[in-house]
Amino acid sequence: MASRKLIIVDVILAVLGVILLVVGLALFPVFDKKIKESIEKSVRLENSSEGFETWKEPPAPIYISFYFFNVSNAEDVVKNGSKPILKEFGPFTYREYRKKTDIDFYENGDKLRYREQKYYTFDRKSSDHDENFEICTLNIPVLTVATSVRFYGYGIQMVLADVLDWLGESLFQCHSVKELLWGYTPKSVEEINNFLKNHSIDLKINFTFGIYSGPTANGTDTGDIDIYTGVGDINKLGLVDTWNGNSSLPFWHGYCNKINGSDGTIWHPFVDTSERMYIFNTDVCRSIYLTYSKSVTTSPSGITTYRFTPPSSVMADPRTCPDNRCFCSPYDVNGTFCLRAGVLNVSMCRQDAPIVMSQPHFFEAPDYVDGVVGLSPNAAVHQTILDVEPFTGVTLNASKRIQVNMYVQKLDSYRDTQHLNNSIVFPISWVDEHAAIPDDQAKKFYREVILPMKIADGVKYGLVALGSLLILCAVVILIVVLVKRRRTEKLEVSPEPDERTSLLSGERS
Repeated sequence: MASRKLIIVDVILAVLGVILLVVGLALFPVFDKKIKESIEKSVRLENSSEGFETWKEPPAPIYISFYFFNVSNAEDVVKNGSKPILKEFGPFTYREYRKKTDIDFYENGDKLRYREQKYYTFDRKSSDHDENFEICTLNIPVLTVATSVRFYGYGIQMVLADVLDWLGESLFQCHSVKELLWGYTPKSVEEINNFLKNHSIDLKINFTFGIYSGPTANGTDTGDIDIYTGVGDINKLGLVDTWNGNSSLPFWHGYCNKINGSDGTIWHPFVDTSERMYIFNTDVCRSIYLTYSKSVTTSPSGITTYRFTPPSSVMADPRTCPDNRCFCSPYDVNGTFCLRAGVLNVSMCRQDAPIVMSQPHFFEAPDYVDGVVGLSPNAAVHQTILDVEPFTGVTLNASKRIQVNMYVQKLDSYRDTQHLNNSIVFPISWVDEHAAIPDDQAKKFYREVILPMKIADGVKYGLVALGSLLILCAVVILIVVLVKRRRTEKLEVSPEPDERTSLLSGERS
């Protein structure tokens, strides 16, 4: 009777186990499909979608911090060609506001066009000094003119050298951070302009210099940008199609002119660690890519993100990396005269100003670190990072770090450069543009996105585990029943002892 009950229980457990296991396994594709569809719908850039509203008005506050290099031995550099001794000052931090305007969807909804304006307000509490703090650095506008004139006749260069001496335009000058960022005009701009006009020289140079003047000035916009909305192909979400109507750039050569990637603020969902994340970066006038570095768990939300960073191959030495030779300016098919690893000449897109971009403190640019005194490259502080939540493609934390440098060489048109022993890639300032989703928004994101997926995973795996456990229990019970039955059968088959045999055995003994 007991065995029969065990068999009934065993059958029930086995049936329940199989049902739960089958249901659990069946839920894997069902839940995965539902989650995929839900995420894709929410992140696509469509009118009133959650992704569109987040893209239009990002919830994470954006800050941009500037660090300037002050030269302390300017006279010694000019007179004796000594290495510049630099001291870093900063941060000088601004709150960055972005406003997307003129948003227009294409008829089939797969692309949209927009413009984006950027505004900056000084954040004194997050800054070491106020905007009027003075920094002594290169005389950038005049150095730009002198560098550009080197392509003209020797006689013109000599005359310009006399003019600059007469005007007292030294190689180094001191200006406030506000002037260096948002623009100033050299005191002798009128005389220099007259000299250039008298010699029929049109350099097309803006004599109002500022790191964030001109196209990047406070309140200016990016121009027309066409991007993919993810409708029709979610993997194209956020990718830039054209910039001001162009699908390629005019600055480089061949495939290096290709506009590739997003603007760095939006990504397709279901990010994989094996892929390259391309960014079209207007600061360096080119597209760059980032690769997976490690997984990072944010605190206190507990969200796991993939951290992407630019590998050294992005700006590898063109002499040993042929893929980067088309970024040489001027173009050099063999890379012989290109700048070395870690730096990029962007003069072609900066009105021919001798501007060179790099990572801060020449991180991953070892040939240039020792050209000046006072740099200490450190990946933790100076490397660009991008932390992306892999299921949704949402960026939870990002720091874009880049350094502005000037290429300084001996120039006949500028006598203050005559004692330089070697050409120098001279650091002016480095920038950290950073944003991180606030804790309350991160917790909300966890509750609304990550937690439901974890619950769904818990249900799937829980049913499979419970079903497997019940089947295992059923197997164990079946084994127990079979073992008991076999023992019982053995006992029933065994013969009972014979009394006569026992007596005879006793007599013999």
